[in-house]
Amino acid sequence: MWPDSSAGDDLWAIHAVFSSILEEIIGEPVPGPPEAPSLEEQTSLLRRTVAVLDLAISPLTLRTALKTPALKPAADALLRYFVHKRSLRDPDRDKADVVVTFLYRIWKPVPADHDDARGDDSLMFEEEIAAVLGTPVSPLSPEHEHLLRQFDLFRSEVSGFRHFDEITDSGIVHRVRTMKECFGAAFYHPRVLAATAAYNVFFRECFDQRFRKATAEIREFAASVLRDRAGLVAPDPRSTAIKFSEVEEAKVLGREYERAQEEFRRISHLRKTVDKQRLSPLRTASEGFQGRQEEDKIRKAQEMVCVYLQAAGDKASFTVPLPFGSFRLTSAELAAFRVDYSQEKSFRADFAAVVTRAVALRVRMTAELLEYSANRGGAYLWKPHADSLTCLLRCSEKLLQQSSALLPRIQQRGLSKKHEELEESLGSLRSHMREVARTLKEVS
Repeated sequence: MWPDSSAGDDLWAIHAVFSSILEEIIGEPVPGPPEAPSLEEQTSLLRRTVAVLDLAISPLTLRTALKTPALKPAADALLRYFVHKRSLRDPDRDKADVVVTFLYRIWKPVPADHDDARGDDSLMFEEEIAAVLGTPVSPLSPEHEHLLRQFDLFRSEVSGFRHFDEITDSGIVHRVRTMKECFGAAFYHPRVLAATAAYNVFFRECFDQRFRKATAEIREFAASVLRDRAGLVAPDPRSTAIKFSEVEEAKVLGREYERAQEEFRRISHLRKTVDKQRLSPLRTASEGFQGRQEEDKIRKAQEMVCVYLQAAGDKASFTVPLPFGSFRLTSAELAAFRVDYSQEKSFRADFAAVVTRAVALRVRMTAELLEYSANRGGAYLWKPHADSLTCLLRCSEKLLQQSSALLPRIQQRGLSKKHEELEESLGSLRSHMREVARTLKEVS
């Protein structure tokens, strides 16, 4: 993906962009790599220097820097760099997302029509990406082709939003992010990058439009609040109404989507006549900070499986692509994930909850075991993964205890097949637990 003949030129272009961003932040020049006796050694030093600068650059600062079409050659180099890197880290994927979206804006400067666009132009933009990368495009796996169709579903959903409240309440930004993570290293495939960029631009246009409409409503609402207070008490300069009456659209729109969404939630809380409390996932206080973090990761793993299966549609798909590789499901696990029983209080809802959580725990254990193995040679990098594995063992033991209450209910109903299906899922979980226990024993 990154021909050796052009690596040096790309690295210098990336070094220039990263240096320019950091110099503006710190107000001091950023040194380049020291001189080396040979071109090969100089390129090696440059690559390491760029890697360090890359760590100092956030996706938001990169998005802020990529503004003018004159930066296209540098953006081309950045895209080759991130595709060659194929990192599964969130910041790297986000920066690749930023770069390819910038290139799409240059390639298609006129916004697509919100109601009719379905991203067909992403197929043409895929050819543009392939030309930038300079290599033939390999086929995308059937699993990832299914997942790619999810972008069309998200487009249709966004097209139906008429108010900013609907965007924030839908959680669509988080769901799209989860879907992108499901691609793993395939996120850097030209087809996925093209679809990502086309969706990002489409969503941003809708997002900005709803935002500007919302800020106008908020200013009007805040002004009415201040008028009602006039003559009663002096306005508190820190009051929420005044803050929102002075809201700056450009400043909020310049933030990352998730931060802007948080602003929207506060705005929505003020504007709505009836407060709507959003339910947060149930957490046990005794689990502490580590437990809360791990619960978020377990929930995220469960969402990733759900997102893929939703994209696969009616076609049975027992193999789910995840960032660390493919993951197999049983037929009972597949059925449990396909139907949402979260609003039910029933036997089948309890059964599905145990099965889907067992799968999510196995996914998390597999991911952490791989991370632990990759970092076990380091002085301290293995420790967070060992801590996560310990926490996952506790969560798994708790699930096994909860499932013991479900087994008598299955026997009372005479559902021998359900009993077998549950035992199969829990048996796989126990197998993962034994592997984790052996690994942790080596640590102690």
